[in-house]
Amino acid sequence: MNFELAVMPYRSIRSRIVLRRRLIGAALCLALVAPYGIARHTTRTRPMSVRVLDDVATTVGLRYYDRVYNGVPWHRRVELYRAQSFDTATEADRYSLLRRMLAPLKDSHTVIYSPAQLRRLAEQPPDDALTWKIAAPRVAYLHIRGFPDRFDLVLRSAFGDLGSAPMMILDLRHNGGGTVDTVDAVAGIFLPAGTLVATGTRRYHYRWFGSSIFRATDEAGVSYGGKLVVLTDPTTQSGAETLARALQFYHRGLIVGTRTAGKVLGVDVQERLPDGGLLRVATLDMRAADGARLEGGGVQPDVVVADPRAQVRTAVNLLKR
Repeated sequence: MNFELAVMPYRSIRSRIVLRRRLIGAALCLALVAPYGIARHTTRTRPMSVRVLDDVATTVGLRYYDRVYNGVPWHRRVELYRAQSFDTATEADRYSLLRRMLAPLKDSHTVIYSPAQLRRLAEQPPDDALTWKIAAPRVAYLHIRGFPDRFDLVLRSAFGDLGSAPMMILDLRHNGGGTVDTVDAVAGIFLPAGTLVATGTRRYHYRWFGSSIFRATDEAGVSYGGKLVVLTDPTTQSGAETLARALQFYHRGLIVGTRTAGKVLGVDVQERLPDGGLLRVATLDMRAADGARLEGGGVQPDVVVADPRAQVRTAVNLLKR
């Protein structure tokens, strides 16, 4: 028997099997990679205005706190504005269109910033978030204009100067809110750690991640037990409103001034857009410590004083009464 001739058909069959396996493998790889490549190519060839709008539409569609979008037919609205986005020639036109698309949601925290706006914000000097002084004999005055990150050092400095005063005015006017952790840390100065400050509920109320509970913490490293009056007005917003309501609800402080802004929603989505812009989406429907919804309603003061100049005088008089 000629073994050399006998193995030749075997080699031919084996090579065909190997080739077939390679072709099948290549076809599978192509089937997996091709959609990604097509999608990537499609994305790159779409106009930038359409790419940005699609990102905004998808993120709001999936993450917005209200499943019915405050009664807005969101998906139909997206299609309407998507058709118009092909005609936006400039960045200003693009973001004007996007703001019109988002406007009917009518919430205080879903906002979009163009690249030009972000550059202007980056160039602005930061505001002093905290100032303090002695407003009157035995009366300290603490003005918090926001709740930025890494606030504990300046808070300790302030209370190092003011902590011995038996009475305090906490001014939350012109406070637009900030990070929830800082709000909770400030709450912990006046309330016991662990005290409920607010609750946030997402669009899907699942047991493990549907709600977020915000409680006072001892992160600031200071506490204050003296008499307290809190000043508010329509520029008191977001976390400043939940803080004011918590102090009012637990009878820790008297609220003086005018009704707050009623802009109280939670945001845990900040998305960079393909052109460098930024989208912030309201993902949490916030409730005060008593369960009341503050969005659209705000905090009603205990003592209404409309004149800003008279609010501090009234606070001092109430503390000394």
